[in-house]
Amino acid sequence: MSALEEENTQLREDARKVAFTLKTEESGSNTWNRQLQNDRDVAELKDKLRYAEDEIKALRLEKFSVETEVRGTKMEFDSLLKSFDELQADYEELLKSKSQNSEAEIKLKVLTTEHIATAAQLNAVSSDLAATKSTLQAKLNAKEEDLNKIIDQLKFDNAVLKTRAATCTDDAKQSPLADGVEDEAVLKARVEQRDSRIAELEARVLNLEQIRRKMHNRIQELRGNIRVYVRTRPFLPSDGQSTDCCVDVLPDGESLSVIDQRNNTPLDFKFDKVFPPSAGQDCVFEE
Repeated sequence: MSALEEENTQLREDARKVAFTLKTEESGSNTWNRQLQNDRDVAELKDKLRYAEDEIKALRLEKFSVETEVRGTKMEFDSLLKSFDELQADYEELLKSKSQNSEAEIKLKVLTTEHIATAAQLNAVSSDLAATKSTLQAKLNAKEEDLNKIIDQLKFDNAVLKTRAATCTDDAKQSPLADGVEDEAVLKARVEQRDSRIAELEARVLNLEQIRRKMHNRIQELRGNIRVYVRTRPFLPSDGQSTDCCVDVLPDGESLSVIDQRNNTPLDFKFDKVFPPSAGQDCVFEE
């Protein structure tokens, strides 16, 4: 580009020199041919000048286009450089995170190994404790059984002594009747012991029945809070003289069987509770 500008400047200078030469030689006695040659030279120089100017314009346009492309390329390069920096930062962060993950995995493996070892120790200790507890529980049950036997025997002896004290009016009096009194005292003590045992069993049955009801209610809550109770009524005078009942309450207290009068076949039904004809209102409300 600079060489063309220098050439253009040189051409302009040559044109001025030719023009000056023509002016200085107009007064002389130059021939017509030289004048024509000079005109041709001037025209040729003007053509070269126009050609050079057009080429300079084209080069300037090309320069502007190249500069624009260079600016666009520079902007793209800056954007790519920024993206590269971001990717580099992400890569470094990823490497750091990977390193941390590796350390965390190592720590996790160590902790897992320690957990397995601790769990094995706990299982061993639990097994030992379970065995010790079982042994101690067996010993405790045996001692409780022996203690209950001793308590029962003491109660029995106490009852015998109370009966003897109530029936004996004279401690110094001994007769064949005393043997009979002693047998009666023993029998009465055994009866009291049996009654006490029966009361204890009844209390235990009542407790177990309450527990059963609680468990039954819990099961019913899990199934649904809607329960169906059935109470069969006894015979009424309007039912006639027949004593055969077509409804039979089963012993489990939750089922009943109805005889189909059409084909005389039993139909079984199951409810939450079935009350027999002898059950009153108190039994229903208590349930």
